[in-house]
Amino acid sequence: MAKENLKAVIQGVAAEMGGTVGENVPFSETVKSLKVDLRTGANIADKSYTAKQSTMWDNIIWRISEDIIKRVIYTSPFRVFDKIMDVGGDIQESFIRLKDALDRNSLTNSNLFTNYYDKVDVAWHRINAEKVIPVTYKDFEIRKIVSDWSTLTNWVAAIIDNLKQSFEVFYTDRVKQLIFDGYGTGQIQALDLPDYTTDAGAKTAGALLNTVWDEMSLEPNTDYISYNLSQEGQATPLKNRANEVPYLIATAEMLRNVEFLTAVQHFYNQFLDGDKNYDYQNKVIKVKDFPSKVVDASTPNGLTFTPPATLKTIKAMLVSPDFFVFRTQFETQLEFKNAITGNHTVAHHFDGIFSFSPWQKAVVFVS
Repeated sequence: MAKENLKAVIQGVAAEMGGTVGENVPFSETVKSLKVDLRTGANIADKSYTAKQSTMWDNIIWRISEDIIKRVIYTSPFRVFDKIMDVGGDIQESFIRLKDALDRNSLTNSNLFTNYYDKVDVAWHRINAEKVIPVTYKDFEIRKIVSDWSTLTNWVAAIIDNLKQSFEVFYTDRVKQLIFDGYGTGQIQALDLPDYTTDAGAKTAGALLNTVWDEMSLEPNTDYISYNLSQEGQATPLKNRANEVPYLIATAEMLRNVEFLTAVQHFYNQFLDGDKNYDYQNKVIKVKDFPSKVVDASTPNGLTFTPPATLKTIKAMLVSPDFFVFRTQFETQLEFKNAITGNHTVAHHFDGIFSFSPWQKAVVFVS
């Protein structure tokens, strides 16, 4: 085949794909560059595929031997807080308040007929995420870009699995936004961090971590409780304590400081109980950063909160595991194939709750 004929063939292929072969691209008997974005048909400025002719037969080009398919592999670390919600659309969370001790000597016979009911506070959590992530592909079109069955299978598997990976990224983003919205609307208490970039500041930050946890867990008190930050809660505050080993959610930047990381390790050593070792790495969730703007300014359960005067950057969060109310009611993949167009659509569906308890302990550290 003459090189002009081969050039015409390659230009025709590029045209069908929506692109063009520029005249400024050198053409020889052995090499021709196709610069085409397979997704949009647009030319790719910095990447090109070179179709190479056989040196024995000028009408045959080299074949693609292997197709390496890359995609994101990720699981949200916040899945550890997730629980299954089989039926229903709402969760009722009830909190029984502590009772006061009465002076028995001050009681009279008439107290025998007094009803000493518990005071119970109630909050509700409703499904607030009904999401779908779809993808459409044509298997008969994928057949045209592969040279063996295993590659075809790998392509379809990768396309479908990418839905799951995409949702895991959404899950993390949603939780981090929930945390910032809670802080930005005044529902989660915030404490200022010292300058942890210095050794002395990092040690102070580590000491602050221990101090706050003692205040959360040693005995029931009114500190670090979302409800008590509301106007209603300030009028009738309740007491509680953190009962479980806490989680530390912190930015990678903060955890890179050796002094602070050492303080975190010592912090979790207090939870050692014989053979039951609470490895700090299992209780520390490292994130790149937190959002910087409030997206959802609503406050639940009819409570009124006062936002902070100035929004700062969240660097870490110390939280009792039962603070988060994350529920998955429905998560599955559904598929549909159009018999006319051949389009095969697969959709990852999720219904669930992203919320937090007004009664449990949590605090964010800002700077």
